[in-house]
Amino acid sequence: MVPPGPLWLGLVAATPALTWRRRLAALLLGTALLAAFHVLYFAWNVHLEYALANLGPYEVTDLSFAAGTATLWDTLGNPAQLAKLMIGFGYGPLVSVARRVAPIVIWLLRCGRFLVAERAR
Repeated sequence: MVPPGPLWLGLVAATPALTWRRRLAALLLGTALLAAFHVLYFAWNVHLEYALANLGPYEVTDLSFAAGTATLWDTLGNPAQLAKLMIGFGYGPLVSVARRVAPIVIWLLRCGRFLVAERAR
């Protein structure tokens, strides 16, 4: 999987409507936002590893969950199993946002108005 940094740098470097000062400001702010996404991604991965290993706050001792005979209502009644499911189901969208969509969204928010202004001239 490609890290988001090169995509972000390429988008900002290829934006023709930015002055060097605005380009540097966009790079600094965008890099800080991508770093925040990276920290969130790392923390989510740690929690996912704990959930998969059945450790810490995700420890479930009821064997009906391991055997696959637990119902949805059993899951909703067990906070550890519910947290485990939420961590697992949230991982895919987080990876998609943090790795693929975040650089493009940040670029549109930081540089999009300059492109529109340049095109209007």
